[in-house]
Amino acid sequence: RGMPVWGRGVMVPAEKLYEHARFIDHLEQRGKLNRKLEYLPDAKMIAERQANQRGLTKPEIAVLHAYSKMNYYDALIDSDISHDSYLRAEMAGYFPRVLVERFPDEISAHRLLREITATYLTNRIVDHMGPGFGFRVREEVGANIDSLTRAFVSVCVIFDIDRIWSDIEGLDNMVSASVQMEMMYAVTTLLRRTVTWLLRYRPNDLEIATVIGHFRRGVAELTEQMPKPLSAPDRLALNRQVKTLTQSGVEQELARRVGVLLPLASALDLVEIARDSGREILDVAAVYYQLGKELDFHWLHAQIDKLHIHTHWHDLARTRLREMLDNHQREIAACIEDNPILQEGWQDDRTVAGGEPGCLPATRRNTCRVQGTLVGRFCDAIDGGCRCGDAAHGLIASQRAVWMGAWPVPISFTWVLSPVVA
Repeated sequence: RGMPVWGRGVMVPAEKLYEHARFIDHLEQRGKLNRKLEYLPDAKMIAERQANQRGLTKPEIAVLHAYSKMNYYDALIDSDISHDSYLRAEMAGYFPRVLVERFPDEISAHRLLREITATYLTNRIVDHMGPGFGFRVREEVGANIDSLTRAFVSVCVIFDIDRIWSDIEGLDNMVSASVQMEMMYAVTTLLRRTVTWLLRYRPNDLEIATVIGHFRRGVAELTEQMPKPLSAPDRLALNRQVKTLTQSGVEQELARRVGVLLPLASALDLVEIARDSGREILDVAAVYYQLGKELDFHWLHAQIDKLHIHTHWHDLARTRLREMLDNHQREIAACIEDNPILQEGWQDDRTVAGGEPGCLPATRRNTCRVQGTLVGRFCDAIDGGCRCGDAAHGLIASQRAVWMGAWPVPISFTWVLSPVVA
């Protein structure tokens, strides 16, 4: 088995220290861990490392990794996930083929099936995502371990993660470890975002087979068409990333599959919009990604990423800001797809753009009146961020106004579809 993603570097980034420290506290409070016995840093040492921007060392992460597996396993043993019909079929691959062929009924009724399933899933999740992943996600969305695991397995199948991960591990001794780390980080970023998405927006409908059936076809179609629906700057950035990876020794196709993972983090949103509007997912994706360019969502994401994190609560707040920004982009795209007037204008301009689906050329930057969406509020947020001279804090101030209901809904406004951030 390949080395876990955390095990390929000497030290984990300092920003993960907040998450790791909280997980250590959690285990200690439950009597699951004695940090002194395991030579893990105490609160004073953690504070010093935070001040010096240093994370846990690899031996410390190895200890925490083992405890994370034990904690995850204990939680899964007490769940009923081993009864999931999809997992029962998948677990057949855990046994030698000759046994599966000769004794299928005995395997399905195996007295240790619960323990085997828990071990298999624990190793799969913790080795991919690192220690404390389940604890962190449960803090963010309040989900139980059963739902989190179902979401993880569903996402892995929907995005064909296991094949990508295996191909990356197959590059051992062929490319540098830093290149593999970069590629694995792209995979884990996609996993973290999409697993959280499922837990937020489908918390009561997480049957693995159902979720896979709902999303897999649309995601596969979108993946196949990448990078066609991306905006021109995004396509250029993707091509540069793919070129860098290929120059490092990665095969072209694997480099492309890894390169499109970041934009595919929005794929579940796009599948939902396409289903609700009855439109082709390629057209929906082109509208969505073009909005990211025209309204400078990428710039806003960059400002959020630059916010300094001093506590665990800062980290959760930043995650919440990212989520709200993604929600805005989804609602704007859905509004355009549902509005016949906007759609008519959008389609007319495809000929101006050379027939590229969803393209938004300069001639499209006219004034459109839209009722009852969040576009106007969000443009106000962007403008407020620019005027105050500190975009990040201006964005936070605007989001606070949204939380406190300072902007009433529904509202009427005029939306000028052009770059609003200089």
